[in-house]
Amino acid sequence: MKSLVYKIPTEIKIINNSQDLILEGPLGCCSIKEHKKSIQNIYKNKIYLKSKKHFGLIKILDKRVGGLLRGFKFEVSVSGLGNKIGVQDNILILNLGFSHPIHILIPQDINIFVENDKCIIIYGIHYEQLTRFVDIIIKTRKINRFTGHGLRFKKNFF
Repeated sequence: MKSLVYKIPTEIKIINNSQDLILEGPLGCCSIKEHKKSIQNIYKNKIYLKSKKHFGLIKILDKRVGGLLRGFKFEVSVSGLGNKIGVQDNILILNLGFSHPIHILIPQDINIFVENDKCIIIYGIHYEQLTRFVDIIIKTRKINRFTGHGLRFKKNFF
């Protein structure tokens, strides 16, 4: 049975513990715990997988390596009269036409930049955590199909 080889860029350092695999890059570090059994060998920035049935690990490695090298960036915009987005300390404040503003605590690994009061840029290196956070934000005010007002997910790119 032929094994798969995943080549990791030279900027990323691999630390192989007995429990998990740690990847360190220029933007931070992350660990892979759940798929440690799928790895056959690690040699000179190459990860050898046991068989082709562990192909899902390659997609996970792609996301983690991409995050460590470039990071991920999402844009969220709000449309509608009187709807505004702001950041104060470590709290995202959403004024979305309800009787009160909505306060969401920003996780440590996520950075938020306010372009204007209608658009924010959310940046982080952990793709899964970033998409969960953006999903929480988007669900606070879904787009009204008649007026088009609400929170809108604009772009997803490295």
